[in-house]
Amino acid sequence: MRKCPICESNKFIKIISLPLSLPTGINFIDDYNLIRCETCGFFYADIKGDQNDLDKYYFNDSKYETLEIQSVGGGGVSKEDKIRLLKTFKLIEPYLNKNTNILDIGTANGGLLEVFKDNGYRFLTGIEPAKQCCINTIELVGCSCYNNSFINQDFNQKFDFISVTHVLEHVLDVKSFMNKIYDILNPNGIVYIECPDINSYKKYIHGPFQEFNTEHINHFGIDDYENLAKMNKFKVVTKGTYEISITSKLNYVSAYCFLKKSSVKTSEKILKNDSFENITNYIGASDKMLRNFHDWAIKIDQTIFLYGIGQLSYKIICILKNLNKSIVLIDGDPIKNGKEIEGLKIHDLNHIENFNKEGILLICSVISAESIELDLIKKSKTKLNILPIGNCFK
Repeated sequence: MRKCPICESNKFIKIISLPLSLPTGINFIDDYNLIRCETCGFFYADIKGDQNDLDKYYFNDSKYETLEIQSVGGGGVSKEDKIRLLKTFKLIEPYLNKNTNILDIGTANGGLLEVFKDNGYRFLTGIEPAKQCCINTIELVGCSCYNNSFINQDFNQKFDFISVTHVLEHVLDVKSFMNKIYDILNPNGIVYIECPDINSYKKYIHGPFQEFNTEHINHFGIDDYENLAKMNKFKVVTKGTYEISITSKLNYVSAYCFLKKSSVKTSEKILKNDSFENITNYIGASDKMLRNFHDWAIKIDQTIFLYGIGQLSYKIICILKNLNKSIVLIDGDPIKNGKEIEGLKIHDLNHIENFNKEGILLICSVISAESIELDLIKKSKTKLNILPIGNCFK
């Protein structure tokens, strides 16, 4: 069983086990087992793989490589993501000057680095495990970018500012990750960390258990940053939360902190966070949504064409398989095409032309449902019986 990523305690309680139906090749996790540390209260997922398994996944299966199908999180490709990263930059800017040597970890397609560059910053470096994202960053931003996992990269310089935006929730070995940051940070340097805010999961539920997925294995709130700093020879300069828009209709809350080096690991007592009630409410609301979907699916006797095979689909397919429903999987991402989930092949967009008019085309994305529906109607030669999956959760 995985130790607590923050305080390394072996004392924990199991909160929930969420069944998943996963593509072949994802071998570091089966079901999503949520754990809470009994010492510091941190919430995290137990996984059976190691850091090499995760690195391989991000090297080979990044969802951000295809620029044409990006939404929020893709590194500044979409309009919403550009707005998000500009908001992040405004938080960061007071800690910078034009000569600041900046490293962005997990740069995706270079969106944050591009904002730095557009505002006059010249000393920019990225690191990104997905090869095509790294190429995109070099070409779109014109800066250097290492194609590697952060922990395995040897750096020949130190940095004044290191940004870790929506990365630490993906990291298995948090201790080694923070030690590496400490080693390459200049003595008066600053680290900026931003993750989804665990205490706001319930505020904006776009889909059931959206934050419990194969990629998000750590769940941070601002209190957890205090313990993270204490255990890794850092101190918190400031911390907080801020709200971002991921579409014109949907919002999201991030928790952030700025850290500086401390000379020694603090002897201050680890404090237990107060996230339990918030996460319990989130689980209850998400469970209700999945039960509503189950009740909807029971009544369907047509073939269900699932479009958009990602984290939400992994939960939905599991339910449909247990109900012995007829399912066809379709996705527009060429990286996913040809892969299988429990014997079901993921088809490309051309397979929509085989759509049975008696079937239901279920858009398995809440965030991008509207744009996907418009795109499918435009591209299809036949009339489609389209249903956004959000309608099934009510």
